[in-house]
This record gives sequence, C-alpha cells and structure tokens, in this order.
Amino acid sequence: MTKRRKITSSFLIISGICLISLMQQGCSKSPSEKLIGRWYSGEMTIRFREDSGVIWNSPRGLALGRYEFSGKTRNIKREEEQPNLFIDVVRNDERQQFQFEISFLGEDRLRVQLIPFNKEVTGSDAARGMVLRRANDNTLGGAPIKVAKR
Repeated sequence: MTKRRKITSSFLIISGICLISLMQQGCSKSPSEKLIGRWYSGEMTIRFREDSGVIWNSPRGLALGRYEFSGKTRNIKREEEQPNLFIDVVRNDERQQFQFEISFLGEDRLRVQLIPFNKEVTGSDAARGMVLRRANDNTLGGAPIKVAKR
C-alpha cells in the first residue's frame, strides 16, 4: 500500500468511529425526555406530555393535571427514598397531589414508588412500588385515531 492510501484509509476509519460515536450520543435521551409518552400496568395507565400535562387513568377514575419531574434519579445504594416526580391533578372534581420516586429500568420500563407527604403513613396505607411498561401504537388503543374526511 502506498503512503497516501494508508493515510486515506486511516482517515476514513477515524472519521467513521467519530461519526458512530456522535450518532450514539445524539440518540441518548435525558431522563425528562424518556418520561414523555404513555405508560401502563394492569392497574393503571398514565401519559406524560411534553407540555407538562398528565392524563392518569386508574380504578379510582380519570385524572387530568400537571406534573413536574426533576430528572434526577437516586443512586440505588442509598436507602432513603427521594421524590423526583410531583403530580397535581383533578379527579372526580377533587384536587389531588402526589409525589413519587421513579427510576428507569431500561428504555421501556419505569418503576414508580408513591412517597406519602405524611411520613407517618405506613403498612397497607403506603402504596407499593409498581413497574410500568411503555405503550406503543399496538397497545392501549391501537393505531392513531382516524378522522373522517369531509
């Protein structure tokens, strides 16, 4: 191989590695971006919108409101729970506020733990943690809604 050809091939290899690295960094989402979308379990569905709106459907009824997510998740080694998601909704004409600690268990799993405002709540009154799955177009209602043409 000539010297010129070696330099060209080395340049192409290095450029390819840099391009792949940039593409992977560009694809990674922040925790706040990961939260956006529909999540469900056997007990409930919840949708986090980009405009901080939330739609939460559970056996207790449909709740609409707003959420605030700090984007920070705790280190698993720490014992104490830290709320990082605050939800303020109206359900059955009643305003309700909740705080949760959430952590991502991959791209399509979300662990949600209710943290009571009153720390004295224990036992059966304190909700257990729950794992939610990310919904896609094939779950929770299927394909996008079709609108009739005029």
